Amino acid sequence: MGNIKCSARDIGRDGKVWMEPDMFRPERFMADGEAEGVGSLPGPKEMRMMSFGAGRRSFLGMGIGMAHIGLFVAALMHEFEWAVAVTLLTRPS
Repeated sequence: MGNIKCSARDIGRDGKVWMEPDMFRPERFMADGEAEGVGSLPGPKEMRMMSFGAGRRSFLGMGIGMAHIGLFVAALMHEFEWAVAVTLLTRPS
């Protein structure tokens, strides 16, 4: 029986997949970037990176980090004044 070893670090730094894999280029993850259609978890999208790691060595704070993102967006939205948009069908009173 053989063993298959996979390095999570090497998945995101494959020169055959990414242009300049060791350079910090966040624009690659924007729309029309080279990472469009890439998922960080196995699933319907192609997996070319593991942003939070995997298995025993995954990022321990991922759950709380994801919860904080939701709280941050909620707090940010709370600071805005919200109103119904005025259109041709509704007129201000």
